[in-house]
Amino acid sequence: MTQGEDDTAPSPFVPFPATLGTCAVICVLSFCRERNILTENITFTQRLVYAADAEGTSSLHTIALDINVPAEFPDKYHKAIIRVADQCAMKKAIANRRSSPSPRSSGEPLPGVINPDAIRADVAKPGSRPAQKDAA
Repeated sequence: MTQGEDDTAPSPFVPFPATLGTCAVICVLSFCRERNILTENITFTQRLVYAADAEGTSSLHTIALDINVPAEFPDKYHKAIIRVADQCAMKKAIANRRSSPSPRSSGEPLPGVINPDAIRADVAKPGSRPAQKDAA
């Protein structure tokens, strides 16, 4: 049977990015609550960027999370919430898997597993756009 042929379950790449995004959102929410920063108007946009390899096969290259903050969000916390989002336990687990060799791996990403450096966050205020750091 071909993967996903019968449509009885989502592809593994449906819950995986959603889990990474949720983890980062929880980290940002906690950061804001600790500082009494209102969170009602903070939104998140997750973008999945695909790239073709040398054989022309398209695969997930980057998971980008745009943190959209309201105009009144303190500028001094922009870089901090990016760092907080990057501290997501899911991203750390992927990074640890990559940096901790096991008998089965040399520490390099497994085929088909996204590089943790390709999971990133950025901040945008109304009227601005997050920096585009996606690979072509």
